[in-house]
Amino acid sequence: METIIEKTHKKARKLHSCQMFTGKESFGELMSLFLSPQGIEFCQKNNFPDMALMREFKAQGAGLYGIYIDAGDIRLSDTETVCLAGNTNAELSFDDPMGKHVVVLMHGAKANITASGYSVVFVYATKDCTINKTIKDFAKIL
Repeated sequence: METIIEKTHKKARKLHSCQMFTGKESFGELMSLFLSPQGIEFCQKNNFPDMALMREFKAQGAGLYGIYIDAGDIRLSDTETVCLAGNTNAELSFDDPMGKHVVVLMHGAKANITASGYSVVFVYATKDCTINKTIKDFAKIL
């Protein structure tokens, strides 16, 4: 039976993935690549992985890496990097000026993002996602 790493590698190769992903990574390493700047760019550009594969990530424990898939209603604050996918509706708040905060939305996820103080939040979302932004003080949501 094909492992999730092998399945992901095979699907990514069809999209001409970068050489960073070898298919020999552990699940944790795969999740780190997924959330890296290059991984986010690749996934957003190619709408990858599809929701079926994302659900397999969830079954393997993707939530431990900040990847919330079909998670329902959640609240998070000052996360460094978070990915929301599918049936996930998040209330996200940021006020830590020292962190680089990254929010990735895919496959219809929804987020209400509140940034305050001097925090900076970078948002990457596919077209089918919904984002509501509240900016207070000197914060930025990019």
